[in-house]
Amino acid sequence: MVKRCVVQFCSNSNKTGHTRHKFPKDANLRRQWVEFVQVKRANFVEPTEHSVICNIHFSPDCYKKRFMVEIGLRKQSPLLSGAVPTIQSPGATKSAGKVLKGASDLQCLQHKMAAQLGHVLPR
Repeated sequence: MVKRCVVQFCSNSNKTGHTRHKFPKDANLRRQWVEFVQVKRANFVEPTEHSVICNIHFSPDCYKKRFMVEIGLRKQSPLLSGAVPTIQSPGATKSAGKVLKGASDLQCLQHKMAAQLGHVLPR
C-alpha cells in the first residue's frame, strides 16, 4: 500500500523515495502533529492508522545522528522522540493567525523539549 504524506500539497510517498513517519501515539505530541497539518488542511481532524508525514517536513535536527547515514549506507535516521514537523511546503498560508514557511533548527529543538515536558509551544 502506498502511503502519501497528509500535508496539503505534498504528494511524497515511498514510491517517490521519501521516508514517512506515522503519527505518534502520545496524545500531546500527536496533537502538535495534527495542528501542523491543519495549517493548510483545516478539515484534517484525526489521523488514521495509515496517515503519515514525510521527512521533508522535519528539520535535520529532528533526527538521531547515525553513523550509517553519515557514511551513506542508510538514507535517513529515525526521528528523535518528541520531534514535531515544522517545515510546510512552499507557499504556506495563514491559519489561525500563524504563518509557517519553514523553521529553524532552534524551533525544532524547542518543540521537542516542550513536548517532553508536556507543553505545547505556539507556532
